[in-house]
Amino acid sequence: MTRSLGEWVRLPMPYSARMPPTIRPIEPRDLSEIRAELQKHWGSTEIWSLGRCHKADALLGFVAEAAGAFAGLVTVNIDPGNWQCEVITLSSRGKSAGTGAALLAAAERHARESGCRRIYLTTTNDNTNAMRFYQRHGWRMAQLHAGSRRSRSS
Repeated sequence: MTRSLGEWVRLPMPYSARMPPTIRPIEPRDLSEIRAELQKHWGSTEIWSLGRCHKADALLGFVAEAAGAFAGLVTVNIDPGNWQCEVITLSSRGKSAGTGAALLAAAERHARESGCRRIYLTTTNDNTNAMRFYQRHGWRMAQLHAGSRRSRSS
């Protein structure tokens, strides 16, 4: 199925004052949980974005924990030169717990601390829940990539 991809950007990236669940950098002990999360939501550990394949289980990122259990994941890719950062994956278990917002804030903070002047992500135009989530958290549609394809098997 051919869909359009919307590219989202957030500038400036303010600090979030919410009390998030525990967010920490990805560690080697998280790998099996990360791979399961990627398989569940994207059907692969390889994620395609704007013509580039990312090995999402090898990217930098953060995990969320609630009551000591895995609660979510965000992975990021910083382009050479540290001028921009792309959020490759964002997922959380359960809605309305603030986990997704806390993970997104961690990615924004990481980009800022790495010297990135731009942070962006892509989502398909049929993922309206994600689009509303990003809008609620200060992101705006920056570009539309018509005719982009998303495949679970690619």
